[in-house]
Amino acid sequence: MKNKFLNLLFLFCTLLLVTCVAYAEENEEDVICKVDDQVRLGKAASAVKVQFEPIELEADGYNDENSPNYSLLIYALDIKVYNVTDEIIVFVEFDGGHSLTLDSKMNNSEGVIVLRDDNTSTIKNYTFTIVPNHGLCGSKTLRTIRLTTPKYNPLSDRAACAEVPSYYKCQMFTSYDFETGNYVEEIEAYKEKLAKQGIKNTETKKEINNGVVNKTLKKVSDNKWVVLAVILVIGVAITIVIILKRRND
Repeated sequence: MKNKFLNLLFLFCTLLLVTCVAYAEENEEDVICKVDDQVRLGKAASAVKVQFEPIELEADGYNDENSPNYSLLIYALDIKVYNVTDEIIVFVEFDGGHSLTLDSKMNNSEGVIVLRDDNTSTIKNYTFTIVPNHGLCGSKTLRTIRLTTPKYNPLSDRAACAEVPSYYKCQMFTSYDFETGNYVEEIEAYKEKLAKQGIKNTETKKEINNGVVNKTLKKVSDNKWVVLAVILVIGVAITIVIILKRRND
């Protein structure tokens, strides 16, 4: 009986020990990483900002008249990451399984990390995962930022788009795919629609102006005696002023 009790006690102590070790390992980062550090790291992560900027690059041989790339421009995107400090690291993942690791040493003179994408033929999705660059605070994710970059639209350089660059098939960069077939007919139809809207808007403005004039004339007509009385009073006042001025002279 005594041996059975000892065995049960040993089993209980073993289970308790295993549970405590597992809990300690699971919460080791929270225990070691001080509250002040967690607050500071949280602020650093919240200050990180990501955006993209379209740019134009001259292709190799741009100035060489014998080159197939003569006068050829490459439309690229600069992905800019702001406010990466010494306390944090940013892991970047994007389409195709590619990954990068960013830290403060990569900041330029303006304090910005610039990632250049000169292949803008497809829409890309970026995920920026911010973690502490602090050994005692582990690698717990502080913040995640997602960014979708548009693709270059080759139709934007076509003559048909010159007059309507804001049309969705004429914008230099687009965030969605569309069929390019019969784009000229579609663009011409869009131009006609704009022209009709312009005529309609002009006619509407004329109607509004005519309406205001007509309402003003009607009010004057309805109150003609009042208007005449006002004119008479003003005329008398002007006459009195002239007479007094002559007497004073």
